[in-house]
Amino acid sequence: MVRNIQRFVDKKFLYTVDLDLLGRFLEPYRGEITLDLDALSDGDEKTRPRLFEWFTDADESYPSKMLDNLHRMCELSTEAGVRLLRQRAELTGVEIIPAHERDNRDGMHLNPRYVALRAFLDHPKVFDEALDWLAFYEAKSPGEFVGTEENVAPVVTKESRTAFEAQASKFFNERYKGKYCKVHWYPDGSEVSLIVIHGKDPVSTLIIEDDEERPLAFREMKQDTVTYDQHTGRAKVSATTEEEKAGLCTIFAETILRRPSFFDHDGATRLYTLDPIRRAGAAFQFNGEWDSELIGAAVTEVQIKAKVYERELRRRKRSAWAATIRDSRDAIGKLFEMCPSLDLQDVDINYVRIRFAFLIDGKTRRRTVRVQPPGVASFNRTSLESKIMEHLRRNGFCIPRRSAATSA
Repeated sequence: MVRNIQRFVDKKFLYTVDLDLLGRFLEPYRGEITLDLDALSDGDEKTRPRLFEWFTDADESYPSKMLDNLHRMCELSTEAGVRLLRQRAELTGVEIIPAHERDNRDGMHLNPRYVALRAFLDHPKVFDEALDWLAFYEAKSPGEFVGTEENVAPVVTKESRTAFEAQASKFFNERYKGKYCKVHWYPDGSEVSLIVIHGKDPVSTLIIEDDEERPLAFREMKQDTVTYDQHTGRAKVSATTEEEKAGLCTIFAETILRRPSFFDHDGATRLYTLDPIRRAGAAFQFNGEWDSELIGAAVTEVQIKAKVYERELRRRKRSAWAATIRDSRDAIGKLFEMCPSLDLQDVDINYVRIRFAFLIDGKTRRRTVRVQPPGVASFNRTSLESKIMEHLRRNGFCIPRRSAATSA
């Protein structure tokens, strides 16, 4: 079976991470990788570009565990991740960066990438606990679009790539007035994935240099992604706003699929449903018997709201309402315990949160998914994505492609 390899190509991480720590991380894979670890040096200006290119070329020969752990470290290489790491370390009674080292690091211990790498290497329990908590706070959701047909092959040529990059550059220049835009392409069988690197709004700040303050203006780099699956005719797009997700999807359809209206239909973003819960009510249970690695799945949060009819609101002066129920074991059961006469046909289910737990290679892995029809399944997709999506499909939360594309 082909392994689900996801390349690690976070340019900001690779261009700013502490290379001594990265060398420690890569050392166990010395005999499995082609990268010359002895050549990792901050003094060589070619080192970081070479690292970036090496990771973008990841294929089946790269250790999947290594790539997965890099993704996990990158998730915690944020301000929120550092807060969680420090909280978990304090509760455990350990110091991620000892005091005597902090005094000699010239502020390096404040860098989120340094803290995440150090925690992974020296305090794996703290790292794992912080990552589990992060899944509750920072669920991620790409925009998902379904095309009008299945099995529409992408045309990835030099000309089509150039056309995509030109249109993407124009699109982001109109939004942010920044000319920089580069695209990296990763065809992989029936899938094609690409990363669009561009600038965002200009930022002005004050910095301290030689004990003096001076202004600095710069543009923060942003990485957006597009992944298209030929077999299903679906695209996933990550970007800052919904408008940018739709814009990149349209550019992809025009230049790579050569079908300008491929995603331009009413069902393009109608992908998910909560009808299984609506039909079963308090009796709803996940069916995960097919997955030997699943050790738990539960709806931990559900939000219902009144069906709003404007005429009725005006006539009776009623107001709309919403209720959110949380329970770590069964939020649906708790909802009916509190409202035993509730008929789910009389309300709208706005969203649910589903917590999955898997036992993989002797280690518990958790993911929390927020499903909000018609188009949102929000969760951390750097690993376990295909497994979670299969659970959603088998339990009836995914609208079949033909229904999504043809229903009114």
